[in-house]
Amino acid sequence: MESDSDMTISDRENAGESEDWELEGSEDWEAESSEEEEDWEVESSEEEDEDLDVENSEEEEEEEEEKEEERAKGKEKVEGNDRISELPDAIVEDILSYMPMMDAIKTSILSERWRWSRKLHKFVLRSDYTTFLTPTINSCLHQLVLKHVEELCLDFDSYQLPSLYLLPPEIYSCGSMKKLSSTLCQIFPTATVNWRTLRDLSIANAFLNDHVIQMLLVGSPRLESLLLRNCGGYNHINSTTLRRLVIEYYGNDPDPTTWLEIDAPNLHSLELIGCMRIKLQSLRNLLSALVHVTLTFSLDDVINPVTTIDNNVADVYQDMVSRLLNKIRHAKYLTVGTWPIQTLSTLELQKFPPSIILLCKHLTLDINLCAKGFPGINRLLRSSPNLEKLVADLSGFHEYEEYEGGPRHIWNFNAKNYWESKKLLSHCLKTVEIIGFTHNVLEIAKFLLQHAQGLEAMIFRKSKGNNRQRYFGQGDDFFGIIKKLLSFPRSSPHAKILIE
Repeated sequence: MESDSDMTISDRENAGESEDWELEGSEDWEAESSEEEEDWEVESSEEEDEDLDVENSEEEEEEEEEKEEERAKGKEKVEGNDRISELPDAIVEDILSYMPMMDAIKTSILSERWRWSRKLHKFVLRSDYTTFLTPTINSCLHQLVLKHVEELCLDFDSYQLPSLYLLPPEIYSCGSMKKLSSTLCQIFPTATVNWRTLRDLSIANAFLNDHVIQMLLVGSPRLESLLLRNCGGYNHINSTTLRRLVIEYYGNDPDPTTWLEIDAPNLHSLELIGCMRIKLQSLRNLLSALVHVTLTFSLDDVINPVTTIDNNVADVYQDMVSRLLNKIRHAKYLTVGTWPIQTLSTLELQKFPPSIILLCKHLTLDINLCAKGFPGINRLLRSSPNLEKLVADLSGFHEYEEYEGGPRHIWNFNAKNYWESKKLLSHCLKTVEIIGFTHNVLEIAKFLLQHAQGLEAMIFRKSKGNNRQRYFGQGDDFFGIIKKLLSFPRSSPHAKILIE
């Protein structure tokens, strides 16, 4: 575009312009070297307004063109490589894996990366399950199998129980999985299972059988950890690769004729938790490999959750607990719950001599400390000559774990003075830790302070749980408890009492 400074008078006349012109600077301007090259600079206010309008219009057009170009570039960027796609793989996987199912599916439409165009390390699907979602979930899992997912968590909830999501056949051939966790999924492989890299398997709220369990174990040659929570229908677990086994709440209907057998010679950690609803008949080959054992199960309602266990069944339970402790006697870390301890109390009160020497160095009592547990605790302490640390955790909820077996008359013992005539065999005990509080704690504390010759510290901790055992005394009662503790005789001159 030409400006006023570039236009000559003759040019303007040729353009048919008849306006009056005002010569500017006529007295001061100097002629150039040649008349042909002389340019007279003129300026017209009307002409200036007109040119400015043209100039502004052209500038607006240029700005609009620039905006169009930017919009085109932005569109090309969104279509080609959006901002989500520029994120690192780990961040994309983490965002996608924790999104609700329907949101994740919708988001996958917006970003090419979120259509699992690359390999996914971890995918977590948490959702309420209804049957109309099955095709969508199947499509999602199909993509995950194609992209060689390594960690898969299917955590469903359902308001239409017993509505379970049936795992599609292709999941059983996903050889890339290293960790699989499922809740409310029906496990039913129809062909060979190929989980050649799977190391960690968790199944919750499902009905299994021995055939399915065996297929899963055979098809997982590297499986190290197995957790079965609220599952039932199986009676045998046989594996030479398992290092950790957790059975929590065996969910079968009560059946006094069924037994559970475990054969895992390389097991390092065993946890039997909650109501099992099945008796434990055999734990084969569980010897020197075991390091950590948790026995916080109960079997009361195998017969009937309301009635008292008859003496014949009680004898079976007592024998079962004794055999179980004998099988895991090499474990260095042992946790025992209310039901097994009270079962041992019946043996102790009936004066059956201990036939087991436990090698544990760390013993945790996960209990509701009541008088019925005193004889069982005493039996465990006398069976643990190498014990170095004792923890009494009173913070849990154990209302439905009371043992009702054994002859009724044996429970009429003098609980208040029970510990006065007892002795502690372990000379290695250095630390006692008590979490939570009941007044029964004082009797055991007095006994341990009096007999633990190598004791270094007795620690009282406030329970984190919200229950009746949470506080270590309140108000004036607190100072009365402290006064009693400090008055107890100590066999170890180095023993300290700490309250945290």
